[in-house]
Amino acid sequence: MVPFAGYDMPVQYPTGILKEHLHTAPRAGFVRHLAYGQAFLSAAIRRGRLERVTPGRSAGLKEGCSAYGLLLNDEGGIKDDFMTTRLRARPALIWSSNAATKEADFAYIAER
Repeated sequence: MVPFAGYDMPVQYPTGILKEHLHTAPRAGFVRHLAYGQAFLSAAIRRGRLERVTPGRSAGLKEGCSAYGLLLNDEGGIKDDFMTTRLRARPALIWSSNAATKEADFAYIAER
C-alpha cells in the first residue's frame, strides 16, 4: 500500500501485478470506489447537462449499473476519466473520479 491523494492505494499484489492483470483481464474485476472522489449528480441528470462535458448518454444508464466515461476539455480532448453509477429508485448518479484530480474535475463540471 502506498499513500495516494490522502488514501491508501494498493500497487503490489501477493502474486504480482502481471498475474493480477492476467487473472482479471478476461473476467470481471471489482473496483472499490472509496478511494475516489465522489459526487452525487442529480440536477445534471434531470436537465441532461452532463452530456456537455462527456460523450454518451449518462442519463440513459440503467438503475444499479455503472459505466466508464471520459471527461472532455473545451476542445473535445480527454481531460480525465471517471465512473458513473446510476442509483436505484432515485434520479441521480454517483460520479467517481481520480482522487488526485477530484477537486479540479468537480470545479470544471460545476462551471459547465
